[in-house]
Amino acid sequence: MDMIMDYLKEAFGPWDWVLILVVTAMGTSMAYVHNARMKALILGLPLPFTFATLAVGMQVNSFNLSGLLLTWFFTIMVRQLHQKWKWNIFLSIILSVSFFCIAASIGTRFVPETELAFWGLIIFISISALLVVKFQKLEAEPGHKTPMPLYIKVPVIFMVVLGVILLKQELKGFVTMFPMVGVIAAYESRKSLSTMAAEIPKMILLFIPLVIIIHVSYDRLGLIGSMLAGWSVFLCILIPVTLKRIARIKSSQELA
Repeated sequence: MDMIMDYLKEAFGPWDWVLILVVTAMGTSMAYVHNARMKALILGLPLPFTFATLAVGMQVNSFNLSGLLLTWFFTIMVRQLHQKWKWNIFLSIILSVSFFCIAASIGTRFVPETELAFWGLIIFISISALLVVKFQKLEAEPGHKTPMPLYIKVPVIFMVVLGVILLKQELKGFVTMFPMVGVIAAYESRKSLSTMAAEIPKMILLFIPLVIIIHVSYDRLGLIGSMLAGWSVFLCILIPVTLKRIARIKSSQELA
């Protein structure tokens, strides 16, 4: 028992526990929100990335951006397996998560942690997201609200995040982009996976300025300072965009 307690103290720092609470709260809120687009809005908040980065304690670099690509692919993969190929949702999520973990583990060995790699990925991801947002066709999908009781839902989410944190040393910066909320979102949005998939490139375009500011200010401000600087700019973008999107969602509900 003492060995287990010592291991937990070493594996879990203060930011890890904050991360667990934040993701549990986000996952739970998504479960009990009915509207598919509102679920997608909650998914787009980069709170898990923020606290996972603080928990890992490493500068934001090409690992984080590569993880962002894998998270995007995770969403596409779940949608393809479950919605298009009619696979079981649990199997679809498990296979997609397994792919993320395997690819991330390989990425920690082969993705270069250089400025060239970082800025190259910034350009590639930004252009890709812009093109997808411009040309994707949105589908109207039904809402869904979980029938599962809160006393079952919360422990399940808690255990998912707990398992992810145990992988943080192995996955390094990739773990900050692990779809912690995405796993929960995929299940809770199983009737609206196209809506969830459509949210990811929009989230990425909002997210990129946050990543850039954290990266460029890290040497001068440190991790916490650069995170605060990034969020101060990010909120200036997020708040008006979110208010407009909430207004559109309410308008569409009134018209429905």
